[in-house]
Amino acid sequence: MEQMSARGQNCTFAKKDVTGASIAIDATCKQPNGGTVKMMMTGTNSATAQDMTMKTEGFAANGTQEGTMEMHVKSTRNGECKPTDVTPPEAPATGPAPAKP
Repeated sequence: MEQMSARGQNCTFAKKDVTGASIAIDATCKQPNGGTVKMMMTGTNSATAQDMTMKTEGFAANGTQEGTMEMHVKSTRNGECKPTDVTPPEAPATGPAPAKP
């Protein structure tokens, strides 16, 4: 979410607690097309385990809800990572969103 904000997606945070064992984020990002995306995350975080529930809701410029995605992620660290274990995704292109077909 912070990366989206840095890329000009205009995100504001009503809540952003990621410093302790608990995670709580509530953000709204204005989209170039006038719509908004609301993102919420709650859960726990430690050096060896994470358990988070995330929800994203998209709204058109007129306020109509366009979609919702919810997911629950639970992970456990099993040891040291090797350089080839994680490949970060490519950063999305900046600029206007692609037109819908």
